[in-house]
Amino acid sequence: MYNLFKEPEFRKAIAKWVVALIWLIFLAVVYWAGMSFDKQRELSLGMTNGDKLAEYFNDEFQHFSVVPKLIAENEHVLQFIASPKKDTRDSTNVYLQDIQRASSASDAYLLDSKGVVLASSNFKSDHSYVGNEYSFRHYFVNGRAQGHALEFAVGLRSNLRGFYFSQAITQAEQFTGVAVIKVNVNQFETDEAQLDTGESSHFAILSESNEIYASDVESWRLKNKSEFLEPCLNEKKAPLCYLNIEERRYLSFAFPLLGLKAKLVYMRDITDLPKAQWPRLGIATLIFIVFIWLVRSIYKRVTQYQRLIAGRRDLELKVQERTQKLEQTQAALIRAAKLATIGQLSASINHEINQPLSAISTYLASTKRLIVKAQYTTALDNVELIEGLMGRVSRIVTQLRQFSQTTENKMQYFELQPLIHNALVIAGPELKRCEIDTQINVDPVMVWVDPFKFEQVLVNLFTNAAQAMEKSTVKTLRIVSEQFDGKVKLSIQDSGPGIEQHQLSTIFEPFYTTKSGSGLGLGLSISKEIIQSFSGILTAQSNSKQGAEFIITLNGNSVS
Repeated sequence: MYNLFKEPEFRKAIAKWVVALIWLIFLAVVYWAGMSFDKQRELSLGMTNGDKLAEYFNDEFQHFSVVPKLIAENEHVLQFIASPKKDTRDSTNVYLQDIQRASSASDAYLLDSKGVVLASSNFKSDHSYVGNEYSFRHYFVNGRAQGHALEFAVGLRSNLRGFYFSQAITQAEQFTGVAVIKVNVNQFETDEAQLDTGESSHFAILSESNEIYASDVESWRLKNKSEFLEPCLNEKKAPLCYLNIEERRYLSFAFPLLGLKAKLVYMRDITDLPKAQWPRLGIATLIFIVFIWLVRSIYKRVTQYQRLIAGRRDLELKVQERTQKLEQTQAALIRAAKLATIGQLSASINHEINQPLSAISTYLASTKRLIVKAQYTTALDNVELIEGLMGRVSRIVTQLRQFSQTTENKMQYFELQPLIHNALVIAGPELKRCEIDTQINVDPVMVWVDPFKFEQVLVNLFTNAAQAMEKSTVKTLRIVSEQFDGKVKLSIQDSGPGIEQHQLSTIFEPFYTTKSGSGLGLGLSISKEIIQSFSGILTAQSNSKQGAEFIITLNGNSVS
């Protein structure tokens, strides 16, 4: 069945849709968090500023409520209201005028027990209250019944809204009148504008019948707004509510007012809160883009790193495979070089073996005759000679078998002299055939080598030296060791014609040979690789008068 998810383009399209979905969810979360934060901020500011505004009204009401009490307790006023006379009315009017100015009230006046104004602070004005009868006013009725009152009313003559503070006057437990002061509402509205209650906020003082006594919005004053203010007037509901007024949305708070049968509603405009989220959404989008870019960059780097690791592992496996193949090839080459060396030395080795075998055959025939003649002493001497010849053949065959066998690396310190002796057992017949004088001056030192591979190198160098000196008049092979700084230098020098200067740079290259018609040109190349595997160095130098010299430098130390 065809799997669509394997298609790269389809996976990319799915990834884009997933990123878009995450982006929308992220924006929704940012929007919700921003709205919650802003609403909480508005709630906190509304409670703080609304409480501050309510405290302002309550303080002002308490301040003005004291003034009628002062009037009602004034001795001059009590005397005047008990016996209203013309000569004391003027002074009472002046007193009320002073009270009005000192308290910042709009008017101050005195009513008798029937509600008729006896004296007033506006006695000089054309619309003086003196002589008017206000017994129907709530501030008079409630003041008489309750002892004091705070009421809202609109002036009959001035048509101005005002808060009326009244205090009942009693003498000898008899009701004799009411002291009243009026404070214009716009005075509070003007003062409120100077208060720091926040921008885009409004307030309204509402009566029990939902009539707006006062507000900073002029069009609301003396209007009934029950259709949108009722939620904040319902006592069964919390003082916090949301209002929709004239296509604006407000977060509203209701606060009680002392002495007045009305509530203060403080409103904060939250209509534009959704618009205020746009900058946040823009910043959130920018952050999201940066985040996606970082995630993508990290993902690319991680992917590249994983690919690099995978490639490295593949490369390591390939290197291991190639290394194994190279090791196998190298082992095969070493084996081939050994067999080639044995092949080159076969004639000399056969001669070296056949000679003692022929002697053994002769001695055996002679020994039989001596035994027949009962010459046992002479026969025993022949047996000892035969034994020596057989030991000689055995040493050659044993060393040849060890030389030709394939062995694993066995790196450790070995004494140099026995290694040279073993190599000479293999190369000895060739050196003997060429009538070469071998001079050995080797110190008792230890070298860090694989013995079988090292012997192969020595056999190769010895046989090369023998072949180089085949036509020389003087045939001398000098094997000398020298020790210095934890190293052992082994010098193999022949008295042959030497090596041409231009050949020194290529003599260790594979398949390079100076022998015409014989050799593969691998002996010196393999020998150098073997010495390098011992962390050693194989070099060559030549002197036309002294012959060629091969120098092997190895890690070593003296024999303890």
